[in-house]
Amino acid sequence: MKIAYIILVHKNPKQVARLITRLNVENTIFSIHVDFNGDDEPFKKEILASNPNNSNIQFLEKRYKPKWGGFNTIRAAVELVNSVLPFKPDSIVYISGQDYPIMDNNRIKEYLEFYKGKALIEYEPASLDLKVPNSTNRYYFCDYFNYNPKGLFNSKEVPLLARILTKLLPKRRFVKGVNPYIGRQWFILPLDIAEFVVTEFKRNKTLSNFYRFTIHSAEMYFQTLLLNSKYASRIVNLRTIFADYNAPNPIVWKAENIAILKEQNIPFARKFDTQVDSKVLDLIDSEILKK
Repeated sequence: MKIAYIILVHKNPKQVARLITRLNVENTIFSIHVDFNGDDEPFKKEILASNPNNSNIQFLEKRYKPKWGGFNTIRAAVELVNSVLPFKPDSIVYISGQDYPIMDNNRIKEYLEFYKGKALIEYEPASLDLKVPNSTNRYYFCDYFNYNPKGLFNSKEVPLLARILTKLLPKRRFVKGVNPYIGRQWFILPLDIAEFVVTEFKRNKTLSNFYRFTIHSAEMYFQTLLLNSKYASRIVNLRTIFADYNAPNPIVWKAENIAILKEQNIPFARKFDTQVDSKVLDLIDSEILKK
């Protein structure tokens, strides 16, 4: 089985290098998008130095400026998917630079073999109710303003002009004939469904243009695209990355959480930050990955 890991990164080059080193075995490919707001050279230096046999590692030349809740995250993800299609991988695994495996490579391979031909993504139906503001039924401008995840919608945490525009512009009905879904942004795709995603992203401007003016578009676009397609029967409602979302952002795992991480039967976990706690990665290596 050939596995392509597509990775969004924006901080901690050494941590990202460590992630890739743990996953870099035979028949793996890595494609990396470094946030346009950051310098990609430290990432290249650390990752390539940590992986001397690095012909299977590439960095996207086309880089976007993802903002919290914005559509540029989708653009970056599609670009990443497209970048690995020429290698014809069996599975394309979408993760971030702040994720880390909690299965060893053999177990990850077995996991992907079990779900071969299926797309794995977490989802549930999204609301079509226009009465209460939600992520889709008002106009939002996340790619143009800095929204604060601690204060959504009409909170004072959102810039004044953005709040005025959201208040004055009309309510938004969803795309006719399409059922909306919501979930988490991370996914695992087989090759043919990945090819469909890239093709449909370019073709279906109606759906793309709708999600450009929502909040959390990256947690809705792919679910909605896939579940309204001919591939719907091959979509498995499954979380591929373990996280604790009992906060505006995922909680950062620490060494004290190792017992929780050991209990999971999911390939990856997030969120990790070596600037907060690096010992947890050492414990994962020694107690889970047996490194």
